Amino acid sequence: VDRPCQSWSITSQLYEYKYVTTQMSWEEARLHCIQHHTDLATVTNMTDMMRLRKAANNVPQTGAWIGLQRPEKSTRKWHWSLPGLEFNETNWGSGESSNDNEYCGAIKDNLEWVDHGCGTPKPFICYNGKNIKKKKKRLYEYHPY
Repeated sequence: VDRPCQSWSITSQLYEYKYVTTQMSWEEARLHCIQHHTDLATVTNMTDMMRLRKAANNVPQTGAWIGLQRPEKSTRKWHWSLPGLEFNETNWGSGESSNDNEYCGAIKDNLEWVDHGCGTPKPFICYNGKNIKKKKKRLYEYHPY
C-alpha cells in the first residue's frame, strides 16, 4: 500500500535536513532516510544545531527521531547512525540518555535530546548530504510501506 509521506526541507549550501511528519519506529525512519536521503539527522557542531533548529520547528513535544542510538544490553555509549561522525553528549535533556530500554534518540522542539524506546512511532528528521541549493518547500512523496 502506498501512502503519502509529507516532509519539510531546510537547506544549506552543504546539505539539508528534511522533517518527515509520518510517524515510524526509529529503524523504519532510518531505512526511509537511507532510501530517500542519506540517513537520520546528525549533529556535529553548533552550525548543525542551528540548521536543525529550523527543521525541528514543528516537532511535537514528544520529539522526532534523529540518528542517535546505543546498542541494547551493551556498555557501548551513544553514537550517530551515520558512521565516522564524532558524538558530543552536550544536548541531553535532564535525566535523559541513561533510561533502561530506551536505546534510540529523538530531538524535542527546544533542541534537547531525549531517549525513547526504538519502536515508538514518531516523526523524524533526515539528513541529505548532497551539495544542493534549494529553497524551503513542502514535499509530498509516495512510498510503499
